[in-house]
Amino acid sequence: MVACRYALDVNVERAEDVFMHRRLLQLEEDPENRPAFDALCRPMHEITFSTIDKPKLLTQFLEIGLNIEEAHVFSTADGFSLDVFVVDGWPYEETG
Repeated sequence: MVACRYALDVNVERAEDVFMHRRLLQLEEDPENRPAFDALCRPMHEITFSTIDKPKLLTQFLEIGLNIEEAHVFSTADGFSLDVFVVDGWPYEETG
């Protein structure tokens, strides 16, 4: 059921996103890697976390001042979560 919801909710045509999600879930299996995360700068910032499934992760983002435009939250059968947040309010600095 989770796999079907994932396929419907995530743009599976962006293969690099699907591979990144899989990599984060694999990293998460080792407690030393928790939480595993990645961030992408697209028109909006996209932050993806994989961690032990627990309540109130969304609240932590609100507490640091990020405006969550979208949230895609998936729980796995083995007790982990994959959370994709599209946010604004994150200060952006160009380097280079």
